[in-house]
Amino acid sequence: MHTARFASGYPGFLPSQPPSAPPTPRRGSRTTAAALIIAAGRDEKDAAARLDDRRSQLSEATAKVASADTERRQAEQRNSGLEAENADLSRCVTAMRHYLWDGLSDTERPAAVHTVLLACQ
Repeated sequence: MHTARFASGYPGFLPSQPPSAPPTPRRGSRTTAAALIIAAGRDEKDAAARLDDRRSQLSEATAKVASADTERRQAEQRNSGLEAENADLSRCVTAMRHYLWDGLSDTERPAAVHTVLLACQ
């Protein structure tokens, strides 16, 4: 076997070897297996807790979406009703403006009054 000597600036002085790490205690295979099983069980419990938390968040988000959809449908119905009412009122306003501001003759007034009464019911 060949051994190497390290050169140093000081004659007769051999540099020391770096200290080696202390030997790790050897565990038995049963101890290692038990430790791995415990770690896996903890990981499984943590994952199950995270999953339950995510399910709860998803349930809350689903409820919020359903509520928002209901509110949106109600708002759309309300808007449709207002648009229909607005169209009816616009006809009434147009007929009333015609009667009041268009300088109708005596023969045109009865027809304009009739139009106002129909449009403004």
